[in-house]
Amino acid sequence: MLFLLSLSAFLISIGFAVFYVGKALYKYPYGYMPKTQDIENYYDDITANHVGQAEEVNDKFNTFLIKKYCEAIDRNIDNNDAKLERLRLAKKAVMISFFCVTLCTAFNVWSLFDALS
Repeated sequence: MLFLLSLSAFLISIGFAVFYVGKALYKYPYGYMPKTQDIENYYDDITANHVGQAEEVNDKFNTFLIKKYCEAIDRNIDNNDAKLERLRLAKKAVMISFFCVTLCTAFNVWSLFDALS
């Protein structure tokens, strides 16, 4: 009876581990910097609209790049935090499963010795 209980706990904890590893690896919307062509088009647009205002063009362009960089980094940091938490949960489930499989083995060996005596 104890063997079946610990075996059930082992299988459940392995199931949780697989679930959390799967959740940690898939379906994250990553943030990216714009493509180089998009950056170049933006730069061309602001230089065409601000002829003779090189300092203002540089300020707008730098603000654009910093804004896009911050948006991408913020999204990726949030994704990585969520991944890390799910991997921690998977690690806990694996540790529980190792404990349960050790109990299964101990109960199985104990019943084997009990049957021999």
